[in-house]
Amino acid sequence: MSQYREDVIPQEDILHIIENTVHLHMKDSRRIESGWEFPAVGDGDIAFTEIFKTIAPKCMDLPLCLEVPVTQVRDVYGVPSNVDAPPTLEQIRETLTRSLTFARGLTVR
Repeated sequence: MSQYREDVIPQEDILHIIENTVHLHMKDSRRIESGWEFPAVGDGDIAFTEIFKTIAPKCMDLPLCLEVPVTQVRDVYGVPSNVDAPPTLEQIRETLTRSLTFARGLTVR
């Protein structure tokens, strides 16, 4: 599941690998004019709610990792670079808190 492959439907694609999955890694992205940015998990373009509806019966006990690269963007070719102005510590805390709250909402039984 890649944010760079617009022809891939993640909630369908994951079904091909879910039986062999040992942990879940979540990173959201949002398409912008210059490429991609990485907002709090749940604030971007990836349909995590739909993905979890699809896989919930098969993976609710798997470990979950959240990746939130708050200082990084990627250009239209996928090349990473740092944001112009790094976020403040408070902005980082708020982004991580929103990500964790969103993820917990997906995994509550």
